[in-house]
Amino acid sequence: MARVLKIGAVTGSDAIRELRFRGQHEIDVLGNNDAWRLLHEQRERLRWRRLQLTPGYFRRDGRWNLDCFDLLFNLISDADQNPRVLEIAHRLLGDGKRPVINAPEAVMRTTRNGVARLLADLPGVTVPRVERLSAKQHARDPNRLAALDFPFPAILRRVGSHTGQTARLCANAAEVALALAGQRHDHYLTEFVDFRSPDGVYRKFRIFVFGEQLILRHMLADHSWNIHAAARGGMMLGRMDLQAEERAYFADGLAQHYPGAWAGLRRLRARIGLDYFGIDCHLTGDGRVVVFEVNGTMNFYPLRTEPQYAYVAGCIAPSLAAMRALLESKASAPDTTAGDSG
Repeated sequence: MARVLKIGAVTGSDAIRELRFRGQHEIDVLGNNDAWRLLHEQRERLRWRRLQLTPGYFRRDGRWNLDCFDLLFNLISDADQNPRVLEIAHRLLGDGKRPVINAPEAVMRTTRNGVARLLADLPGVTVPRVERLSAKQHARDPNRLAALDFPFPAILRRVGSHTGQTARLCANAAEVALALAGQRHDHYLTEFVDFRSPDGVYRKFRIFVFGEQLILRHMLADHSWNIHAAARGGMMLGRMDLQAEERAYFADGLAQHYPGAWAGLRRLRARIGLDYFGIDCHLTGDGRVVVFEVNGTMNFYPLRTEPQYAYVAGCIAPSLAAMRALLESKASAPDTTAGDSG
């Protein structure tokens, strides 16, 4: 009989001060991923419990007993939104007593500008330049922007945002300064790489990494560079050719269609240092990976319900199997990690 693993799903937010001693409830916290849903799908084969942290966790009398778990899964995934609880998680989980998926110190390195630095020299991978801007300082002092000598056009988005709603394309430094005026939050400035395919369509792939396994989650296509799930209800809904293309990626395996880029994705996986994370990117016909975002914050669910996209559910079974393999590998080999120096 297969071993029943006991897993502590570590969550938390810098914005939530109250420690909530709850069990298996939905986890909807900004800067945390939804990997718990993949755990819950396998609840007959494992036991998991939510362990929530707060910035003042170590000042409390009541704390979590971690000794009853085979391994801990850190779901706190955004270093920009939750740096304080990530530091708490590092102090709590970094004692080496039990294996950890997505070690907090590895998550801390996956800010947008941190990933750009980490992957900058990786063969076959195009990583746009990223700079973090202080809204107050860079809006008030145009010389700060000029000193960056940043290539334009460039994408400006609020730090800690992932939906694309705060992203805008700026033609020059003056537009950046104007956009930052009156803002309180820091922003990322990202070099824009025009990734249109020869047919004039923008394509964005999302790949999930489970240890050493890479699994396609979706391919979205749109007329706009700012592609998100809404594309399924827009352009893609009436494009049978694009649906057939995505379906073929699931049926054949993405590596069959983009062997060179697939090799680049595997190099990226080895370099990033996380056990479980997502990659948003474009894959080119000449074998390159154009990186948009790489971190553990990406959500696996929900799947669209339109019957045209029923084939996307084909990613669920291999993802559950890959998650199970990752959990078992981690539980049996606590000193190993998913990443290396690449």
